[in-house]
Amino acid sequence: MEKILIALFGGGTLDWEDISRTNYDWEEIFSRLKDEYGYGNDFRNVDINTIYREILEMALEDIEEMFENCSDEKFKHYLECNVKVREDFDIYTNCLDTHLTWIGDQYIGEKISEFFKDEIEEINNKIGFTYVDFD
Repeated sequence: MEKILIALFGGGTLDWEDISRTNYDWEEIFSRLKDEYGYGNDFRNVDINTIYREILEMALEDIEEMFENCSDEKFKHYLECNVKVREDFDIYTNCLDTHLTWIGDQYIGEKISEFFKDEIEEINNKIGFTYVDFD
């Protein structure tokens, strides 16, 4: 199976071993890719890095949801005023160098990582091959 994936989407055996650790639903991942790229020629633009990116986009959605569901109204308001998830996180996909990194204000990143420690650990477990980096 690995050889088929490598032939279709590139990468190497270590990349596919790495990405196979995700706990996001593969059917949803490929459904989202299909919706974005369609079938045929457009789907040929999907490679292992596109798959990594889609998984990390799902993680960003989980982070946005985590902020929306914040039980501390004061902190929730603080986040709404000071954090733009799509701007304050960087997704870099290059096979084994793939990461999701906080690039916003360092102080705010420290507060987020402390306040949402358990939720971030859960998101990291869902990602499986990397983690949300606040350092």
